[in-house]
Amino acid sequence: MTAGGGGPRVRGTRAAARHGSATRGRIPELVVALVVAVAAVSYAAGRGGDPATQGPPTAPGPVDAGPSELAALVIRGATVPFVAVVGAGPSRAPAVVALPPALTFTAPGQGEASATDVAGFPGDSMRVAVSNAVGAWATHYGVLDLDGLGALVDGAGGITIDLPEPAVAGPNVLGPGEVTLDGRGTVTFLFDADRAAVTERFMFVLRALLEAPPELSGESLLATDDAAGLLGILRAARGADVTLPPTRRVAGTVTVPDQPAFDSYLKQVFGTPPPIRAIVQNGSGEPAIGEAVARKLIPAGFRIVLSGNAESFDHRITDVLAEGPENIEVARRARRALGVGRVALSQVPSGIGDITIVVGKDFTG
Repeated sequence: MTAGGGGPRVRGTRAAARHGSATRGRIPELVVALVVAVAAVSYAAGRGGDPATQGPPTAPGPVDAGPSELAALVIRGATVPFVAVVGAGPSRAPAVVALPPALTFTAPGQGEASATDVAGFPGDSMRVAVSNAVGAWATHYGVLDLDGLGALVDGAGGITIDLPEPAVAGPNVLGPGEVTLDGRGTVTFLFDADRAAVTERFMFVLRALLEAPPELSGESLLATDDAAGLLGILRAARGADVTLPPTRRVAGTVTVPDQPAFDSYLKQVFGTPPPIRAIVQNGSGEPAIGEAVARKLIPAGFRIVLSGNAESFDHRITDVLAEGPENIEVARRARRALGVGRVALSQVPSGIGDITIVVGKDFTG
């Protein structure tokens, strides 16, 4: 199996292996709240902010084909984890979109989080967060560590990657040019990458694996909802390219999706329509309500752009508020997805979401 040389460039790496993952830094809560609010307003306006840190790449697949079936994939154990969405469908070219480790977005029920943070969530919570990031539901998910990935590489008989420049892996310097790796060599190649290079190395490896997807068993995975279902999507994604979505920096410190280019790109590669923006407020006081709401809303075509607590926890009935008369029908759609609540017109539109949901005690998840 050979990964073509048209992928991302591999930058310099450290020769000495590191033991254990780097400790994730945490952005102060106030700064995160400000950044997310700015990003959400920019999303609503479809403009503004600092220049994009990652411009929109060329998207594969016809725009008018049906949507792809999606799977969320996480690989842990390197300097930073790898988070990606794999998409395949009968009438669309397969594609894989990697989420940069620093990309920050709303993780329903968890607050604002980076892709690195999300990779450490329990499997199903990870799926909810990644689905919310891309605005479409991941039918299946899988979590591996480097040992599990190495076992997959050995099961495939090794992989061949085409490096555009030399890369250090253990005591060896690999490339430039075609390099064949077994499972152990793949683990070393990824483990020895520094934070700047590890995502690109993962992209090389995954592109090579998808040229002839190996067998995938439950033993290879740390977590999954359905190993057979995940394998089905990976098989259907044979030959998929691995790309990065458009992102940008806000306030010079935090990486966020570059909207509306981010959703436009996902529509091109996966065929998924831009999601409806929902603000969710917990008015019942029940824990983990945001994640439970997200499981209902995201498959119905929504993305939670902001979440938090309502002014009080004594809301008996869930209110689904349309942000303007033009959003009454999408508010009714959300109410149907939730299965409870009442629809009304917001008297004070936020300018950030299309609807606002104040979750009451009638919602049990």
